[in-house]
This record gives sequence, structure tokens and C-alpha cells, in this order.
Amino acid sequence: MSGVAALMGVAVVYFTRSTRSAGPPLAPHAALPDTGLAGVENGIHLPTGLKAEPGFGIVAAHCLRCHSSRLVIQNRASRQGWEQLIRWMQATQGLPDLGIAEPVILDYLAAHYAPVASGRRPPLTGISWYQLEE
Repeated sequence: MSGVAALMGVAVVYFTRSTRSAGPPLAPHAALPDTGLAGVENGIHLPTGLKAEPGFGIVAAHCLRCHSSRLVIQNRASRQGWEQLIRWMQATQGLPDLGIAEPVILDYLAAHYAPVASGRRPPLTGISWYQLEE
């Protein structure tokens, strides 16, 4: 069994046995979204708001044990930025070593929660204004 397949199995066991009160147990990505898992709409896992893409189950199993998915969604970082955040959580918040799950987590976060360009248009420049006549 490959390392990623083993992690998927761990995620299944974790969510099957989970006693979290935040709703029904989450499923690993292996069940998302192709199997029609209830709670996934337009590629979003509705109970968490996270994108139901490869790596979702691993991210949910590791990250949502300590904090809300909203904390993930509201933050945007490059892969290096997410790695620095993980190192900070390990140094100051008691996050254990993620082992072979770390690259999967970083791939998912960098792909789906990277910085985005501002939706605002740039300021107008080079405009020749004129006076409207009444």
C-alpha cells in the first residue's frame, strides 16, 4: 500500500470513529466528489466549506482536529507560506510532525488556498476630462 493510500485509510478510520460535535463524520477525498457524497455541491464540501479536491480528506483529518475550516479558508498563502505556518504551529501550538501527510497537505493548500489577485480594477490613468454642457 502506498503512503498516500495508507493516509486515506487513516482518514477513514479517524472520521469513522470521530466524536466531533461539528456535524457528521467527514469522508476522505477517496469518496469525494465522484461518488455523489451528500454534502458536496459545486466542488465544495458544504459541512466544512473546503474544496472537495485531492487531499481534502488528509487536510480535514489533520487540520480540523484543532481548528475550524474557516481558519483555513480565510487565510491565503503560497506553498512556502503554508509551510511556514505549519512550522509556527509546530513550534508554538503543539502541532506534531505531519510525516508523509505534509506534502499532501501543502499541495492541497497551495493549489486551493493560494493568494489571489485583488478583484478591484486598477485606478484609471491618462484620462482627458471635459466639461459637459447643460
